[in-house]
Amino acid sequence: SSPHSGPDRSPFGFQSVGMASAGALVCCRLGQAGAVSVCSGTAGGWADRYHREQCCGTGSVSAVFCGNAAALRRHEKDGSRQDVGLAQSGLLDLCRARDRKRGGGMGPFKAAVCSITACVCLSLTGCGQQQTLAQREIVRAVFLERQKAECKAVLLVEDTDLPEGESGYKTADGTGDTFEKAICEAELSLDGTPFYGLMDLVTMPLEADWETVTQAGQLLYEQAQPAPEMTLFLLDAKDFPLPKSAGELYDILCAATKTYKLHGGLEGLFVQQDFCALPVWQEEGMGFAFLRRGQQPVRLDSGLEAQLAAVLCGQIRHLESYYAQESAYCAADTTVQWDAEKENINILLHLRKTSLADLSGQERPQSDLESILETELQSAFQRLNQTAGDIRADPFRLNFWKTSVMETTVQNPLPQLIVEIEP
Repeated sequence: SSPHSGPDRSPFGFQSVGMASAGALVCCRLGQAGAVSVCSGTAGGWADRYHREQCCGTGSVSAVFCGNAAALRRHEKDGSRQDVGLAQSGLLDLCRARDRKRGGGMGPFKAAVCSITACVCLSLTGCGQQQTLAQREIVRAVFLERQKAECKAVLLVEDTDLPEGESGYKTADGTGDTFEKAICEAELSLDGTPFYGLMDLVTMPLEADWETVTQAGQLLYEQAQPAPEMTLFLLDAKDFPLPKSAGELYDILCAATKTYKLHGGLEGLFVQQDFCALPVWQEEGMGFAFLRRGQQPVRLDSGLEAQLAAVLCGQIRHLESYYAQESAYCAADTTVQWDAEKENINILLHLRKTSLADLSGQERPQSDLESILETELQSAFQRLNQTAGDIRADPFRLNFWKTSVMETTVQNPLPQLIVEIEP
């Protein structure tokens, strides 16, 4: 939705409520004597939400303006904010006059219908001149940090003031005792209305636990409504001082997303009730983390084990890692197939377009490199199963197969990894 840049004169001579186009929030509240309060705004950000709550909570029976924070500041600055109660009452008077002409009264049901009609008319006449996407603050990434007892949020925003053909970023940051307040503070430092529909990256603190991650994810899901294929990372911020390195970090993580064919989204945080898993980015590369409710996160260092965990959790489709004590290198696309029998669960890991490089200088044959890689993948898989058992988690959703396919009498299904390597 595109938020309105400010109030506009309607053809009826009254000042209309600033509205979004499709998808705008219209809040109708029936007040005394059939009057209705109108609150219009957008899902543009946390500051918008705050002002909407302030407006809708006043109990006023006249129409109220509740647009984005930047618009409110402009209204308060130039004194152009006006009430539309006169327009609303005029529309209601037309309804009452029609009923009196027909010899009927203005019953409660008709009053409610007319009030809602007034709301719709006001919204339709308030479209006016809209802000284009280029006129808004396009947020591409949100970096969340925790510094002792304080939360910090850094918004990476496209710099639309650059000459045509050039691209770049600017940042806005804020602090608070919660991430919500920190993001709201960052939004208020922007000149225009934030737009999150193109946001494709969020980072959270490396030390974040399940509770912190899911609360932040719920906040983003409900308020920002970002792009569905948004990528989440746990970030080791000491390697990337923010906000100074925000633009560089965004480019690095976007490149990593393409390299590892990483895909996910906020919904991945809520697939399992008490567990989620996230990629970790640190100076040495991509790692992975298991987060269980009420327990400390389990972080896997960058390397073959971390990437195998990400593959089996369905978050990446490409392996690129050193192995054999960094004497060999593997790059391959991956697919995973599951097959459940009465007592076993077979996981077929298929490596395609595989490229193996010998870095030892011994010129080992490809068959030896493949054998070593398969052995290390099997060892990593066993360690991952042991880790999952220690924290009583089910990162690979083995219980799904146990419940839907296998014999219900099987208490602990034995997962087996089968590796197929294709050049």
